[in-house]
Amino acid sequence: MRRSSRRPAGLMTPARRGLTIGLVLTITLVAFEALAVITILPAIKDDLQGISLYGWVTSAFQLGVLVGIVVAGGQADRRGPAPPFVAGVLIWRWRRRFPYPMLLDLTAVPLAMGYAIGRIGCQLS
Repeated sequence: MRRSSRRPAGLMTPARRGLTIGLVLTITLVAFEALAVITILPAIKDDLQGISLYGWVTSAFQLGVLVGIVVAGGQADRRGPAPPFVAGVLIWRWRRRFPYPMLLDLTAVPLAMGYAIGRIGCQLS
């Protein structure tokens, strides 16, 4: 059996760079969200009837994240990443009773920044 002398492709090669950055950003955002949940626990201690349910709060959050990743990942593999993302945003909006015009306002800044970064990239290439 002959061994290949080629090194495996790295995570920041052009083919994998977007995926690597996306995964790191997603994990970072979930970590910030978990930190926010843990930060508000002292404020909701009375709603939880004391400290005995602290573990349940963090476990339920992590279970929700795990199930969401599995379900959305399966859908993204079948249909592409856009439908699960849009479904997640719409479910979030529905649960929070967030007005649609304000949701569109929230997307304006990232879209403008993405356009600006894209234009800068075009000028540099």
